[in-house]
Amino acid sequence: MLQMGERWSRNFFEANGHSWSPRLFHRRLDFSQPLLPPAAPQFNLWLMSYFFNEASPEQISGAAEKSVREWERHVADEGLIMIVEPALKHQSRRLLEFRRALLELQAKGIGTEFQVLLPCLGHQACGALASAEDWCHEEVEWMRPPYMKRIDQLAELDRRSLAFSYLVLVRSRRPRSEILPALQGLTRIDRLVSPTHWEGKEQEFYFCGPDGKKRGRFKSHPSREDLQRGDLLGDAKTRGDSLHSRIEEYLPVTLAGQDLDQRET
Repeated sequence: MLQMGERWSRNFFEANGHSWSPRLFHRRLDFSQPLLPPAAPQFNLWLMSYFFNEASPEQISGAAEKSVREWERHVADEGLIMIVEPALKHQSRRLLEFRRALLELQAKGIGTEFQVLLPCLGHQACGALASAEDWCHEEVEWMRPPYMKRIDQLAELDRRSLAFSYLVLVRSRRPRSEILPALQGLTRIDRLVSPTHWEGKEQEFYFCGPDGKKRGRFKSHPSREDLQRGDLLGDAKTRGDSLHSRIEEYLPVTLAGQDLDQRET
């Protein structure tokens, strides 16, 4: 996989006129040791993929502090940290536990310059961790390459969408609404965290926000597109309780096209 990534990166850079080249480090996962060589530089993007899938649940708390110390040394100001894990229950919950451990460290004054951007858009308690049987993941449609479509046919699968769990942080002390201008003027954000289905003329779904995870309904309007998993609801006006919330009004929020790399000059 490292060799494939190296070839792809090199071809991508050359095709776009860059003289950059990848440098590979293959290291065994050991939380008692630095994750990178001490002389490694600072980066604008730190990507961890299927990292906690290789870690035991007991390692998560220690991994949080180890990661923060590494980020302090190797992530540049305004740099992004992206963590991608499987959409499976146990692996997803490890990522949520990792997020909770990060917030506990911040309560102790450790790593306070790192902000959670996505998918939560805040540092509220995780709504999925309120239940031992719950977890959180995203699902997006994609254009399958011909070889993947052929593999699906042979395996009798239908992977027209990709499911994954993820977490995005930024090293910045700027307000979140300045990093993501689409949030400006909003006092709260809720996110749909499940597929939607129709109950009569209403859409039913689960959504999560500053006060936890709720089951909600929304009556579709002819002038508005149907809600989908991952949609953001700005300043939603709701009534009811966590089991039966009715959303009466909300402001649609889209982050598509938002430039996360808005460094101050």
